[in-house]
Amino acid sequence: MLRYTLPLAAILLSGPQAQAHQPPVAASDFQQIHDVDRGMLDAIRARDTDRMTAFYAPNATLMNPQAAAMTGLAAIHAAWREIFADPNFALNFSASETQISGDLAYVRGTYNGTSSNAAKQAVTGSGSYVTVFRKLRGHWLAVADISTPDR
Repeated sequence: MLRYTLPLAAILLSGPQAQAHQPPVAASDFQQIHDVDRGMLDAIRARDTDRMTAFYAPNATLMNPQAAAMTGLAAIHAAWREIFADPNFALNFSASETQISGDLAYVRGTYNGTSSNAAKQAVTGSGSYVTVFRKLRGHWLAVADISTPDR
């Protein structure tokens, strides 16, 4: 099912035809998504696994180039715990676009960070990300969190 969520989101969130049939988006929804995005960055900086995991929907998928896709809160929690255990880990990201349509939204942006390589040496990198959110029970939660490095 999740496999079809991202293409469906892209269809729903693009083009003037989709916008014409949607009610106006409340400024509060943009603010809530911005707050979630900033909250995720704060949790990353604090290396707070529980807080970071709380931003994801129960069936969310986390995809990064260093690992296989992780689906579900237990897998996402374990992934962030491992990431935060890296003594060289640091991450910063900045959103460049936010779009909302109904109960789906996405945030797109860039990131840069540091992590350890196999020899435990610090390496830096940068790339792009897309996080797809769904409004569940009045809260915007990440359902797909995808990053890709610059090459």
